[in-house]
Amino acid sequence: MSRLAEQQRALLALIKNKPVEGCDDEWVIRIKHSPELVMMREIARWWRQYQVSALCRFTARLLKRRGMFEEAVNRYFEEGGTSAFIEETARGFLRSLFGGHDGMLRSVAMTELGMLGVKEGLRTVVSWDENPDLVFAALQHGAELPELDEEFEYRLTIGPRLDCERVRRADPCTGAALAPPRADHGSQELT
Repeated sequence: MSRLAEQQRALLALIKNKPVEGCDDEWVIRIKHSPELVMMREIARWWRQYQVSALCRFTARLLKRRGMFEEAVNRYFEEGGTSAFIEETARGFLRSLFGGHDGMLRSVAMTELGMLGVKEGLRTVVSWDENPDLVFAALQHGAELPELDEEFEYRLTIGPRLDCERVRRADPCTGAALAPPRADHGSQELT
């Protein structure tokens, strides 16, 4: 490996706050202990947060409300989530939120990922425990987020059309619907 390539890899690792092993280059050692490195890390974090806020607007707003935004973005990028293409960065970041215990966050992230896939002709179905219209309206306007809807679940289909079906939840003991489902669902054409 050339000296320049080694320095570039080491600098990237340092910016991501990862250990640099096996590099005894004097320049890298000086950078490792410089105050400028701290500033570079902060600039890189700021740009990542800006990019995620711009492309994952509602997910970012929900994370900010919960005081988790900076930690989630920093953790994603420090664990290796980088791409030269901002759309791939957004997709990777959104996918990184699917595994948590926060159902609303998972649903918002899946919905935004589904919206990114519409351009590619993808169809996505996202299950919601809350009315997604109320969640997105609350995030858009800074209003209070809705509570879990214990009576209904919502199935949001994202594709050439945006459809939301409201289905009465099943009784946990019998598996039967708690009551006949109402036919209140909406659809909207994507433009």
